[in-house]
Amino acid sequence: MNTATIGLGVDLEENKRFLGLDRVADRPFLEKIFTPQELDYCFSRPLPAQHLCACFVGKEAVIKALGSCGQTISSYHDIEIGHASDGAPVVTLAHHPTAHVTISLSHSAQQSVAFVLLYW
Repeated sequence: MNTATIGLGVDLEENKRFLGLDRVADRPFLEKIFTPQELDYCFSRPLPAQHLCACFVGKEAVIKALGSCGQTISSYHDIEIGHASDGAPVVTLAHHPTAHVTISLSHSAQQSVAFVLLYW
């Protein structure tokens, strides 16, 4: 019988942490956390802070799910939050290609939340 390793992760953050960030002036901070594709997406949206925060909590939830399985990452760039053609969030993991990741992201005016189910 095959058994799967399952990891769970959740994260919640205040959107105001990302409010007022400028893609040029805050480049060192932003590029430490986000990939160019993530930044393109977030800054193309009417309220970039909400999308930056949602992407950040998504990465944090993935880190927690990996940690619950005894796995780690070396950089935030090892995780990329993208979007399927229907707009659903998708996760790409650089060093865990056999992992299956399901992610749910949501945000309000004040907070963003992410829930991750990971298995392989």
